[in-house]
Amino acid sequence: MKLHDLYADLMKVYPFGLGLYKPPSTLALRPGSVGYFNELGVWQPIVQLENAEDVKGKGLKIPEEELAKHEFDPETDWAPMYSTEVIEADIASKIKAGASTGTVSLEGKLFLEFHSSSNSGAVMMTAKPVSHRAYYYESPFSRWVADNLDALTTGPRREEIKKYGLSIITDTYSSKKCILNAWQGQKKTVSIGLSVNPKGVIDMGLEGGWHIETAAGGWKEYTGKTPEEEVVVFCSGLHFSIRRILGFNLVSMDSLQSRAGAETDTELAASVIASKIEKNVAFEVMTESIGLGPVKPKTQPANDDDDDDDDDGNHDDNEENGED
Repeated sequence: MKLHDLYADLMKVYPFGLGLYKPPSTLALRPGSVGYFNELGVWQPIVQLENAEDVKGKGLKIPEEELAKHEFDPETDWAPMYSTEVIEADIASKIKAGASTGTVSLEGKLFLEFHSSSNSGAVMMTAKPVSHRAYYYESPFSRWVADNLDALTTGPRREEIKKYGLSIITDTYSSKKCILNAWQGQKKTVSIGLSVNPKGVIDMGLEGGWHIETAAGGWKEYTGKTPEEEVVVFCSGLHFSIRRILGFNLVSMDSLQSRAGAETDTELAASVIASKIEKNVAFEVMTESIGLGPVKPKTQPANDDDDDDDDDGNHDDNEENGED
């Protein structure tokens, strides 16, 4: 399993959506963003629905109904998050006791270790505060896809949509910076240095935060580069699988529901949202919720073209099945 899929799977213990091993910028991924995750787990944006000029400039129709957007109060109580296989000692008691097993406090710094009790693990920490942004309803996005089926399946990103499907993000959690780690195939200990204020409280703010030691063990850090930019650590939304069917030989709705597992697979929340004829072409469209599990690319025949978009340079995409 690739590390970004493993990380997403391990972080499902938290109720915030899909954990992103390669956190994208909020300039590229935010509520209303339309795109897809490629085979490396990197977000590839196509259009931003809240930008009417962007939508029309790509030959798409703007949403017919107003999108109800909401920004929640900043969250300031996020502690380090880690998978169930990872063990973290009681930081507070070790600060009071001074140096102890797993941590060393020195000149306002706390060195913390995370230990995995199995052959895989994941850890993530964010600077505070954490921003939570979302749209209230899903149905306007499903209707927007139905209104743009022909343009989406004949436009410049048609091959990518055929291969990866189409994702619309409706909910995000983001921070000015984050640091994360994931591994598989071995039991492992990773360490990190944290700033501690004069009262012995860990400082996860922008002016304090963490520092990575030379042999810290595979940590990756992501930071917003402009004052308004953050990085997204969790997201949720809708993923659409779109299939063009030439002619009018549509399969029945019961057959589509059975194929999607709408009545039996509650984890994926799969359902048929559209079966539509437009310009003598039928479309079969199915949707599943992003955030209940990682959305994986479809398996393609060997002779299909595979022209993934280039990464934005914010991270290393030479991902292997082991440790990055």
